[in-house]
Amino acid sequence: MIVPDNLTTDVIRSEIEEVCTTFSTVLLDLGFKADYSTMPAFDACDLSSVTDEYDGEEVITGRWLDHDGQQLAHFIRYANGLIFAERDVLKAHPTRVEHFVEAIEVWGSPGRLKHDLRLLPSL
Repeated sequence: MIVPDNLTTDVIRSEIEEVCTTFSTVLLDLGFKADYSTMPAFDACDLSSVTDEYDGEEVITGRWLDHDGQQLAHFIRYANGLIFAERDVLKAHPTRVEHFVEAIEVWGSPGRLKHDLRLLPSL
């Protein structure tokens, strides 16, 4: 992967590790077991640099695959430094039986990431 001129691999690594830590922390806080909440880190992320169709800026994208080769999570780092990432969960909420956790979304700036759960009603 070619890193844009204003970035270094260490910056991208740090940002991805922060996203992974956020995913893991949210899952543990929800009550998922540690073996499920572990998120593969930087070395397991397939990174590429692409041009954003909207503004023509170069963005860094990444994705993590599960053991079956299906996408587990993805990451986008925009030229302005903002980050968006999403991790599929697709499991019943561990403490709220009326909910199913579809995914976790993480967004914001490094050091100030926010997160949201996408919940669905249980069937």
